[in-house]
Amino acid sequence: MVHVLLTITEVRRQIGASLDYKWSEDASTLNLRQDKLQDGIWLDSPASVRLVVRNGGDRLLIDGEVSLDLKLLCGRCLAEYREGVHYPIEEQFLFARHAGQAGQVKDGEDEDKELAVLEGDSIDATGLVRDAVLSNLPMKPLCQEDCQGLCPDCGQDLNQEACSCTNQEVDPRLAALGKWTIKEGELI
Repeated sequence: MVHVLLTITEVRRQIGASLDYKWSEDASTLNLRQDKLQDGIWLDSPASVRLVVRNGGDRLLIDGEVSLDLKLLCGRCLAEYREGVHYPIEEQFLFARHAGQAGQVKDGEDEDKELAVLEGDSIDATGLVRDAVLSNLPMKPLCQEDCQGLCPDCGQDLNQEACSCTNQEVDPRLAALGKWTIKEGELI
């Protein structure tokens, strides 16, 4: 298993200090079994990562983004399309000197109790990048916002042209309403 480790020794020494990191990762570095991220979504380029690591006094602040190209399968019309995406990465680690035994926060707010405690001089960034990618993937990819999808009867891609199917499913409870007609302004 490959890991990208960020060395933060210099940042830890001074409040306000920061370091910029830039690198690329492919599917194997992100510890994905293959380029397929989930059903209908594949990694189409290496992930380009940019992070800024800052010493915030009692914590280490990480901000940045991961940019990559995805190959997706539309959830409505099944067309394959490509999309470049940028996902944010934001993370905080509490320095060990601000945590008590077993990583419990000594002083501070309740939300600090949820933070991971940083004890060494390096951070495994692979998990941060992988989590940012996987948590931001679309649940149902769409090639375009107003994708018409496929005709349920003939399978025609309705984005390309309309089909000649006239078989419209009618709710059986409302089928009797289809027999009514209007003649000279009266309902018959």
